[in-house]
Order: sequence, then structure tokens, then C-alpha cells
Amino acid sequence: MTSEERVPFIRKELDSLYPETHTFLHYEKDYELLFATILSAQATDRSVNACTRVLFAEYPSLESFANAKEEDLLPL
Repeated sequence: MTSEERVPFIRKELDSLYPETHTFLHYEKDYELLFATILSAQATDRSVNACTRVLFAEYPSLESFANAKEEDLLPL
């Protein structure tokens, strides 16, 4: 099975195993969910949502994140 064939297969299997899953993390864009998920490894979903509300307002695009300075992101 090629990697192109595996992805739909895995998605179908996960959908059948977990048909009604959802996240408590707030996001609008796919990359925002990725960032929130990474942050949630170190904090509660509630605190991540509070942080990302400010973070995503301050940096509304991937380009703005890419151009951000670490010292500006850390306080958020």
C-alpha cells in the first residue's frame, strides 16, 4: 500500500473507531489547531484557549507567525 493509499485508509479507520470526536481547543484554521495541540501538552485546554485567543489575534496568519520574533511570542 502506498502512502497515498494509506492516508484515506487510516482516516476511514479512525472515523469508524471514533465517529463523534471533537476537541475542546478553539481554532479556525488547521495550523491553529496544530499550535493549540502543541501547547496543550504543557497546559490545560482552558488555559490554551485563553492564550491562543490573544496569540491568534496578534498573529492572524502563518506569515505573521513566520516573521514573529521569539521574544515577542513568549509573553503571549
